[in-house]
Amino acid sequence: MNLVEKIYLPYLLKKVNRAASNGNRKETTAEHTYSTLILAEYFLKKHPHINKEKVMQIILYHDFVEIYAGDTFVKNEKQKIKQEKLEKKAYQKLLKNLPKEIVKDFKWAWEEYESQKTIEGRFAKAMDALDPVSY
Repeated sequence: MNLVEKIYLPYLLKKVNRAASNGNRKETTAEHTYSTLILAEYFLKKHPHINKEKVMQIILYHDFVEIYAGDTFVKNEKQKIKQEKLEKKAYQKLLKNLPKEIVKDFKWAWEEYESQKTIEGRFAKAMDALDPVSY
């Protein structure tokens, strides 16, 4: 993969359809990321003790794995396990394919979101969950 392909790899999120609808079509992961960032911007004003930069970075990167794994609305435990495996493989592939300038940020943000050990990770997850019901 050349540098230009690596730089534009996140743009593929514009083509990943999610389970949620946007009018008469499926929402893309890029649209979901944008609207989640807007929700976070609003709610962070009410919680100034939460690190805004960290939250925004987590939201920006947390769904990058959907570039390779796609989005799945998890209905049962078997599907959830399958999707988690796909996402872990996608995560490893992204570590190799993203530009080195953003790999560190992606790695940190995705792990922060997945571990749910910090208030920023939990806040980002709450915004992620709120987004599909916000419109």
